Amino acid sequence: MKVHWSLVGVMACALLLAGCGGGGEDKPTDKSGSLASGDFVTNWNAYCDLYRFKARSSGTATITLDGSGFDEVLVVAYDDSIGTIISERDSSSYAPETASISISKDSTYLALVTSYSGYETGSYKITFSKECGDVRQLSELPWSSNWIKNIKRPEKGLK
Repeated sequence: MKVHWSLVGVMACALLLAGCGGGGEDKPTDKSGSLASGDFVTNWNAYCDLYRFKARSSGTATITLDGSGFDEVLVVAYDDSIGTIISERDSSSYAPETASISISKDSTYLALVTSYSGYETGSYKITFSKECGDVRQLSELPWSSNWIKNIKRPEKGLK
């Protein structure tokens, strides 16, 4: 029997694109970054990075922030043109921050990585559970620069 290798290659690519054998969708998403000069800035002068994700399914999603060199603050909000906050985490220690939130399939959310004090710099890893779907870091604010400026610094020990 003669096998046409280009057809086999096309079929293998189709299976991978369909999610068969590729994994990916059933795994958490890790993103690495750093807080530094040139990032977005909060009203308490803390550098911050912003991520957007569209929920793959309804249920509970978990987001964990583990930073080095700064006291981590994690804020999660709806991507609803006003950035309604649904979770703020600052444990008052240098331990990782974890937010468990209820999400709705196909709804879009924002995760803000920042520090408790102004001008703190350092690196971090943020992990989004598989329910979060595709996660992207934003290089521009989604609606208005006022959203980040209007976020109040969480109280110490807020869980």
